[in-house]
Amino acid sequence: MAPMPTFLDFVTWAETQRRAAALIGLSESMVSLILNGKRKLLPEHAVRIERATGGLYRADDLCKGVVFTRDADGGVTGWQVKADD
Repeated sequence: MAPMPTFLDFVTWAETQRRAAALIGLSESMVSLILNGKRKLLPEHAVRIERATGGLYRADDLCKGVVFTRDADGGVTGWQVKADD
């Protein structure tokens, strides 16, 4: 079974951090912070990645522990994050 895609896989696919940032509406520095583990990849970022890649990278795979709600066409309409205990 193939490993689940990661944010690094998306950035690699985009070819540069600058292009990855532009595709999902983030700054290059935020992309760098996420890659270095200093910031978390948020569900809204994962949704933007899914849309920018035409579903190649799915939000469900990028954000574990988040339940994404989808419409009849498979598009993300919302998400739920489990509260910390």
